[in-house]
Amino acid sequence: MFLFVYGPYMNPKYLSEKNIDFISSCKAILNGYKICFSTKTDDWKQAMIDIEEKNYSSVEGVLYELTDEAAMLLLHDFEKTAAKEYEKIFVDINVGKGPNVDAYTYISIRKDG
Repeated sequence: MFLFVYGPYMNPKYLSEKNIDFISSCKAILNGYKICFSTKTDDWKQAMIDIEEKNYSSVEGVLYELTDEAAMLLLHDFEKTAAKEYEKIFVDINVGKGPNVDAYTYISIRKDG
């Protein structure tokens, strides 16, 4: 199972602190999206990093190969998917050499402008 991340999750230490194991990681690009700061969380009251669709744009990040489905379930909790703040989407990731990889990433459901 592959996961594309941007922002703080790009640092593998962040995943380790949350007990999320991965098999491998590499630099990756998500085309057709851009970084934005249009999501304000209820607990932080500040804009958080997010992505939104944007033609001819791209987001640089990291592609992790997760060890199992349990790792993704941990991320569901951290990304507050149950509270409908973020949702998991399936995207096509460019890893440079070789074919693109299908992966999951998270995107905010509500944009605050």
